[in-house]
Amino acid sequence: LDPEYVDPYYNLACLYAIKGEAEKSLGHLKTAVSLDQSVKDWARNDRDLQNLRGVPGFEEIIKTVK
Repeated sequence: LDPEYVDPYYNLACLYAIKGEAEKSLGHLKTAVSLDQSVKDWARNDRDLQNLRGVPGFEEIIKTVK
């Protein structure tokens, strides 16, 4: 209902990661990060996203630009 609300996108990223659907997960994670940069911090430590660790797309999404 609210396209600017980050939680549903992040939760879908977690769901698809758990199911092993990395491409769908990364798409939702990318949307979540675009809405709220703090999602990067969530994603780095969330066990639900462990299947994505080491995947180049995941690393690209959560990288921090210094």
